[in-house]
Amino acid sequence: MAQGKVKEVILKVDEEAEQRKERLIQQFLLKQPMPDTEDTMERAGHMNSLTKQAEEIVLDELVMKVR
Repeated sequence: MAQGKVKEVILKVDEEAEQRKERLIQQFLLKQPMPDTEDTMERAGHMNSLTKQAEEIVLDELVMKVR
């Protein structure tokens, strides 16, 4: 029974974290738009940087807080 409750909490936290990450990435893109270039590596690097920033915030805000 406790295992089911833990699984439920984990799934909820995971869903919240993913939604928050996506919102943060969209906000970051408004402030730091995708580079106007055909260079795929530069564009991928930009998105990777924004994603990492968002993930760090999400980890701090949602995952690491005591529940």
